[in-house]
Amino acid sequence: MDTNQRKLAQAEEIYLTTQKQIERQLDGLSDEKRKFQYYLENLSEQLRFSSSHYDVKPDQRAFYRLLSDSQEEAEYLAKKERVRLEDDLEENQATYSKEVQRYEEFQRQERKRGDISC
Repeated sequence: MDTNQRKLAQAEEIYLTTQKQIERQLDGLSDEKRKFQYYLENLSEQLRFSSSHYDVKPDQRAFYRLLSDSQEEAEYLAKKERVRLEDDLEENQATYSKEVQRYEEFQRQERKRGDISC
């Protein structure tokens, strides 16, 4: 295996490792989003359950507004992070594609010079 083939193999290894890492981060983001949604739903259920035990009812509209605001903020942050990670995936793909093109161009140049056989 010549130097350029090693560089291409190394670029592929880096590409695949980075892809897997970013995909794991995307999966983790989805898990965190699900956990937070469950947490908010649990809070809502606790309010419904506990408010029935009090003579003076808490302001449920304000509480649900806070839950809704929290959910919107979490969705915004999750979307922002997902977009960043998807951009990272695209950048990783583009970088790898450039490496492959460089290798292929080098191979074409070598063939033209007759340094390697087809």
